[in-house]
Amino acid sequence: MNRWQARPSSKVYTMAVSPAGAEYTWKPPHLRCTLAAAVAAFVYAIASSAWAHPPPATPNPLDPPYIPPPAEPPPPVDTAPPDQDASTVSPDEPPEEEQAAAHKRRAIDPAEVTGIVTPERERGDTMREVGNVLLAPPRESFAVLFTLTRTMTVLAEQQQLVPKLNQFTKEKRGEITLFPTMFFDPGRRPSVGGFMVTGGPGGLSTSLRVGTGGPNEALLETRIALARSTPLPFTAVAEALYDMRTSLQYLGLGQDPEKDLRNRFRDMTRYREARYRHQRVRAIVSGGIRPSENTELFVSSSYTTHIVDDSPDDGGRAMSFVFQPGSVPGGPPTFDGASRATIVYSEVAARLDTRIDRGAPREGAFAEGYLGYAAAVNGSDMQYGRFGFRGALFLSLYRKTNIIAPKLVVDWLQPLNRTPIPFYELARETDFRGFHTRRDQLSTTASLDYRWGFAPQISGRLFVDVNTVGSELAKLGLPRWAVGFGMDIYASLQDIGSWAFSFSPDGVGFFLSFGVPNSFGDRQHKE
Repeated sequence: MNRWQARPSSKVYTMAVSPAGAEYTWKPPHLRCTLAAAVAAFVYAIASSAWAHPPPATPNPLDPPYIPPPAEPPPPVDTAPPDQDASTVSPDEPPEEEQAAAHKRRAIDPAEVTGIVTPERERGDTMREVGNVLLAPPRESFAVLFTLTRTMTVLAEQQQLVPKLNQFTKEKRGEITLFPTMFFDPGRRPSVGGFMVTGGPGGLSTSLRVGTGGPNEALLETRIALARSTPLPFTAVAEALYDMRTSLQYLGLGQDPEKDLRNRFRDMTRYREARYRHQRVRAIVSGGIRPSENTELFVSSSYTTHIVDDSPDDGGRAMSFVFQPGSVPGGPPTFDGASRATIVYSEVAARLDTRIDRGAPREGAFAEGYLGYAAAVNGSDMQYGRFGFRGALFLSLYRKTNIIAPKLVVDWLQPLNRTPIPFYELARETDFRGFHTRRDQLSTTASLDYRWGFAPQISGRLFVDVNTVGSELAKLGLPRWAVGFGMDIYASLQDIGSWAFSFSPDGVGFFLSFGVPNSFGDRQHKE
């Protein structure tokens, strides 16, 4: 039971909460306490009002006058033209007035305001800019053609080369690869053409190469190649070729043809340089295997028919007009005649190459050699043996991509009977970058190259070559020399192209090769 019980005498109020007698008492506060609390509340209200609205500060006469910001314009209201319903106005498209105002308030174009009045320049910037301009065309064109090193791997599988395990391609059946070819050499007409490779199943590929250098200049070559990586990397290639070249140079035998008694010049001519036309029909079957990471073994056999006659457009420089008819082994027997010979040549070759990549400037060592046997099969008893060797060291200089390479090349033929060897089978100036006008049974070339990479898949080259030929080691003539510079374009497996200028006592020569595979020392693909 709740009840209030008043006690007037003591002004104390008691409230009974329960019948058990629990009571709570409350005494009203004193009057002075109430007044003190009211005064404190009034003071707090006055102070809060003063803090929220302080009096204006006295302006500084040095401060610029205060200009209030412009008031924001009211939001635009989309209104439809008189001839257009309001429902057809796009809500996202601002009105024309707002677009014009925004265009007027647009900031200056950032492209015109860079913050740089004059760019900083350093010593050498002018030469660097000139170099960038000169290198821009080759960089752009080579980037398109040679970043796809897989293309050159396909072409390499068509050559006498066994790719490493990580260099085999996975051509899709029916995939076609096209590649242009160009070739220029002092003493020969320039030629251009194309190379096409078609991928087949199981590592099988076919290729077709065509080229021409004008009238009486033609080349047609086709190949079928099989490349497998198991159980050991190997390649097998069957190929056929027909080519005709004209206005080829022949100065005679020996290092000094005019003084060599084996050369019989005609008395009634003042020329000592003959020209001839050479036609070939050739078939080659070859195979190679890579027993270890850095070694390759090859075996090959070729069947070649040679036809040689006078160049039709060289007049008094034709071979039968410069040399006595029938005096040049393998040359035209008469003024209007042509010689014909069919030769079977078989060869075994071995190669050691410790470089990671064959085409790029890399450190390592290289050595290869071959041994071959040739015999005529068209009624002649001509026979000869052939031996060749090539060795080189590739040493880095200052940087890993700066390579200095001394090299030695030897090519030696030995007749096996008294029948003379045709002149087109004799040893030439292998790897000599001067004028290729000397030939004999023995040829040696020593060279020193310096290569440096300066762009992706492009390297510069400086070289010095020394060559001599002779009928035997004791009869080698006074060496001929050539110095020059050039540029190489390469993929990981091999060189793609190169050009070079050479300077020698014979004159200035220019060499260009693009897409034409190297022979790698084997005599089967000797051009």
